[in-house]
Amino acid sequence: MGRGSTDSIIHQLATLKQQYREGQPHNRTGYRSDYAAGKPSRFRRMRTGLGGTGDSHVADETTYFRIIEHIRDLERNEPLVRSMFNIAVNQVIQGGFRYDPKTDDEGLNAELKDWMREWCDDPSACSADGRTSFPKGEELTFRAVERDGDFIVLPLESGHLQWMECERLKTPTNSRRNIVHGVELDDTTRRAIAFYFTKGIVDPWQRITRVSDTDRIPAYDEEGNLQVFHVLDEQRVTQTRGISALIAGQDLVGMYGDVDFALLVKQQMAAFMVGQWENNTNAAGGPPPTGQQRQDLASIYGGTYGLAGTPGYPPANGITTLEEIEPGTILNNPPGRKLTIQGSNITTSESLEHMRRIIQIVGLQVALPLIVMLMDASETNFSGWRGAVDIARMLFRVKQKNLIRRMHRPITHWRYRWQIDRGGDIGRKLKRLFEKQGPEKAFRHLWHPPTWPYIQPLQDANADALKLSTLLSSPRRVAADRGLEFNDIVDETVADNKRAILLAIKESLDIYAQTKVVVHYRELLNRDLFKGAKLFDDLDYADPAQTAKPTADKVTAPSPNKTT
Repeated sequence: MGRGSTDSIIHQLATLKQQYREGQPHNRTGYRSDYAAGKPSRFRRMRTGLGGTGDSHVADETTYFRIIEHIRDLERNEPLVRSMFNIAVNQVIQGGFRYDPKTDDEGLNAELKDWMREWCDDPSACSADGRTSFPKGEELTFRAVERDGDFIVLPLESGHLQWMECERLKTPTNSRRNIVHGVELDDTTRRAIAFYFTKGIVDPWQRITRVSDTDRIPAYDEEGNLQVFHVLDEQRVTQTRGISALIAGQDLVGMYGDVDFALLVKQQMAAFMVGQWENNTNAAGGPPPTGQQRQDLASIYGGTYGLAGTPGYPPANGITTLEEIEPGTILNNPPGRKLTIQGSNITTSESLEHMRRIIQIVGLQVALPLIVMLMDASETNFSGWRGAVDIARMLFRVKQKNLIRRMHRPITHWRYRWQIDRGGDIGRKLKRLFEKQGPEKAFRHLWHPPTWPYIQPLQDANADALKLSTLLSSPRRVAADRGLEFNDIVDETVADNKRAILLAIKESLDIYAQTKVVVHYRELLNRDLFKGAKLFDDLDYADPAQTAKPTADKVTAPSPNKTT
């Protein structure tokens, strides 16, 4: 290859490179491949309002609250939506979450558990309105998050909680600060700085113009502790306020109502009697009656035959109207005529299937499968029903964890600090523990969300046992699959067994002191041994006057060469 050819190739490459840099479209086609999803298509509806942060899609406060009020109206008046929220609340909240303190002081844990249980169950001590217990507050909070998008819980200096619905958060229009629907944000980090609440319940459409018309509550107190518990389930990191779970399915609810009404009309038409008069050639002939004969026949056969206001039969234009017909009426045919009834057969199976499809999609908005929405498992076999319920429960656990993170844990930490400031026996113990170990250990606790029973208790328990015996899983993994904490199970099991054994030994000694009869503690605490085991009782009471120290029981497994 000569030098001229080499120079020509280099020149062509340089030209192509320059054209590519300049962005000439006809020269780029060979170097770039695009995603079809980024181009218009006849299969893709052109959408508007794209781009922006999570807040930009609900920037208009009037539109935001109109969405909330529309879905609230659906809950009030649409049986499908009302039942859906009822079932979702029942599945996630059930009887309420269980508080479990985890400090290093077992005695304090017992006191804290009783103290918190008493507060949660007493509406007058728990809530500012005096009628909402903590379990009921859990229900109201979760329902509001699913229906409206978010909910606010305010801790008060009196030790009560104030439940606040989302329309109380509004933006004063004359403020120049970065406020999104009542939540003031840091310009750089988008961290919540303060919340603006209306002074009392106001009309959702009412605009708040002045900052003085609101109560500004900082999100954190002077020590950096959270003091406004904003409960929501955001879908984007740039989303400040929550949005309803039914936001994408509300149109389907209207479609369901339309289809249901159309089916009702079809059923009414199917049940409607349709017939026509025919000439009866076998009847006594003669010309049709006219004049006075028509009026006489009308009075005899009980009805008006003809157009409205025209007595007699038949009408001049051939149209016959039967009036005053009701169920059970027997018609007497006029002379020379017979009435033929035509049955109406209207098929509705396709419409019913479409309605079930709508129910299924609407239920998925709140993680409810069709069989749970309808409370009817006839749609599928047992395996299909169990699979759908298992997946739904996984989603329920995610919602439970979000509620604990947003509501239960902040409320517990506030309750601890409030009790420390108030004093008292529990407050002083918490303060000493706080000063010694810090808040991480002193305030350590768990909230156990409600779980669900096994779908097949015996089979599921056997499956778990098989996993453990064949090393297919570990105890902590098996417990996690059931929504439980393995360490809690072990600690509670050992503690419960210890208490039961000590109490049984104490009572057996008491029986001996009263009757001089030796009764083994296992007779008071009858626990089944594993299959084939034998129990040898060598409990020895040397002196009734002394405290007996029972020796350990010997449990001997059967020999593999012998049959027990």
